[in-house]
Amino acid sequence: MTKPPAILKRGLALAVLPLLAATWAPAAWTDRNEYDLVLKIRTEASPQKQLELLDQWKRLYPQSEMRQQRRELFLAAYQASGDAAHVFETAREMLAEQPDNFVGVYWCTLLVPQMKDAKPETLEVGAQAARQLAAGLDAYFAPGQKPGNVADADWEKRKTAAGLLARRATGWVAWQRGDFPAAEKIFTEYLQQDPQSAEIASWLGFVLALQSKWIPGAWQLARASSMQDEGALPEVWRRQMDDLADRLYAAYHGSVDGAAKLKSAAAGSPFPPAGFEVESAETMRQRNAEEALNKADPELAAWLRIFKQLSGPDGEKYFLDTLKPSPLPKLRGTVVRSNPPGKPDEISLSMGSAAAEEVVLKVSAPFSHTAEPGTQIHFQGTADTFVKAPFRLTVLAGQESIEGWPAAAPPLAGKKKE
Repeated sequence: MTKPPAILKRGLALAVLPLLAATWAPAAWTDRNEYDLVLKIRTEASPQKQLELLDQWKRLYPQSEMRQQRRELFLAAYQASGDAAHVFETAREMLAEQPDNFVGVYWCTLLVPQMKDAKPETLEVGAQAARQLAAGLDAYFAPGQKPGNVADADWEKRKTAAGLLARRATGWVAWQRGDFPAAEKIFTEYLQQDPQSAEIASWLGFVLALQSKWIPGAWQLARASSMQDEGALPEVWRRQMDDLADRLYAAYHGSVDGAAKLKSAAAGSPFPPAGFEVESAETMRQRNAEEALNKADPELAAWLRIFKQLSGPDGEKYFLDTLKPSPLPKLRGTVVRSNPPGKPDEISLSMGSAAAEEVVLKVSAPFSHTAEPGTQIHFQGTADTFVKAPFRLTVLAGQESIEGWPAAAPPLAGKKKE
């Protein structure tokens, strides 16, 4: 059974014991035999023998007016035995009879993440208890509830810890219900308030990974594995979190190169700093392909970069802010048609393998002759206009910046000069 944080254990004991003292005082016993049996239970040191005596009490006096206090004794014996399932079930019984019972609310909130079945009804009990705890903090931790030997500051800390406990359970339930964005939000808020919780960091790492947020998930798992002292995970879990962090990092980056740097940074901060990035394997592949294309065919590479930007969601902005103000790099296109046919000053070009007219080249002075469709030319110029659908980029260029335009055909043999 996962042990609650020490501050919560102390908070429970000091918050509940005064209530127990008050509720046992009236002692509305059924008869003397019941009273003697309960005294025997309370003085028994063995949790197992306590449970046997409690079962006897429950069997002999099923409707005892002290049945809620009996459940508190059951709960304490189960807790001492490390039986989380029965602690949760007993707390659920307490809430069924007394919905605002702090002991029931506390233990259902604390233990819902440890319940292996995660059935809808179990999750709902935990979620309801967590909502109740969060909503009732001011009542549960009112000044009048504070034991006399507890300082005001300590009482306020326990209230804060109980609020975190409610958030922990709420996030867990959201996770188990498949509402990963909600769980991510709740766990993030938890860590903003208490960045030293390795448990919550590991849960956030899983939730991020389930949303394919590989690097943020790896960060949280690496942080969980790095924590030591109070709030740390057991050593075997720390090793598992470290291994999972490597696997998430490699799934995104393509290898564990650089993972050690991420782990070192995560050990010192609950969240990645602004601008923290890790290059994805796909980005690396594209970059390498672009570098190879730049070497093999720089004109095609330049056009593909331009086309990608113009085709994107911010294509018009890219055209106005970046492309139009500066000269274009040297590009290559294939003539589709020329206008007017005899002495063209407007050439429609296909920039790829298809015959689509992607670029219209407007020449400052018309050529004295035309070029056949399929002719490849190289050109430089400045962007003039852009239409996204159908895609059309108009470029202004001088004849001197166009290479590959064919020479004029020689006059036909035997034809006399005029």
